[in-house]
Amino acid sequence: MAAEKAGASTGRFGTFLHRARRYIRIGIAVIGAAVVLLMRPLTPEVILWTVCGALLAILLLELLRRPPSVEAEPAQHRASAAAHEQSGAAQ
Repeated sequence: MAAEKAGASTGRFGTFLHRARRYIRIGIAVIGAAVVLLMRPLTPEVILWTVCGALLAILLLELLRRPPSVEAEPAQHRASAAAHEQSGAAQ
């Protein structure tokens, strides 16, 4: 949020990352598991670098994702409530 006040934002891409974060995390885990399962010879270095890469990818995801605007939701809720009241008054 502080970055947005300074003028830095990931915009629609960040919102997409927020919506798809579960699937992106699953993809990171699957890729990490595939690297560990398919690399031969398996050494502690391979495991360590794979874990570091996966953690770096998750950190990058968390830094770039952007939750939907919280301020827009109450305005939409008020608009739908007003429309509901108007339809009730018309009856």
